[in-house]
Amino acid sequence: MRSIRYATILSSCLLSVGFLLILTMIARANALVPSYHLATPSGGSDPVFTSTVSVTLIPGVATSLIYTDAQGQPTSLDFPANAATQTITITLIPALMTSPRPDFVPGGHAFVLFASRGGMLDKSFKFNAPVTTAVHYSDGDVQPVKSEDLFHLYWWSGNDWQNAERTCAPTSPYMHDEINNVISTAICYPGQFGLFAVYPVYLPLIVHR
Repeated sequence: MRSIRYATILSSCLLSVGFLLILTMIARANALVPSYHLATPSGGSDPVFTSTVSVTLIPGVATSLIYTDAQGQPTSLDFPANAATQTITITLIPALMTSPRPDFVPGGHAFVLFASRGGMLDKSFKFNAPVTTAVHYSDGDVQPVKSEDLFHLYWWSGNDWQNAERTCAPTSPYMHDEINNVISTAICYPGQFGLFAVYPVYLPLIVHR
């Protein structure tokens, strides 16, 4: 009888601890969301990433972060030695957390980069030097748009989606390797990134007589 009572008390304690852990996780998630103006997606395709990766930037030391998705397609970020002036952790979260524009055709690859120090999010962090970002995609990702040169990497500014090359000044030109299905550019801010295609809009020709 006493053992049953102890088991009941132990079960109640475990449930309480589990409930507190869940509340803590929800609180942390809610704290992250407003920092980069993230929102729950209402449309678009889900990215195909399968895990989260982090890297610590140390001033004077070049390093890289490589993420491989479920298709075996890697996304890599090459951080130069002067990418950060203080030690900071960069975390890649595989998610599309803001809905794409209506004219976007999702390329199936999206991620969020967070900067943190001592476990605390650094909302004002900016890379001190451009970070080369390369996204590999599959032939299947191209099928909905038929043309690979329509793909670009976009960055969520907090108000709208912008071409990721505009995060640096001066801007860096895209490198598009259509043979190996790789698109790369330099970025200077963390935040949300997504591979999207935009169909060109042709205006009707007006002839004045």
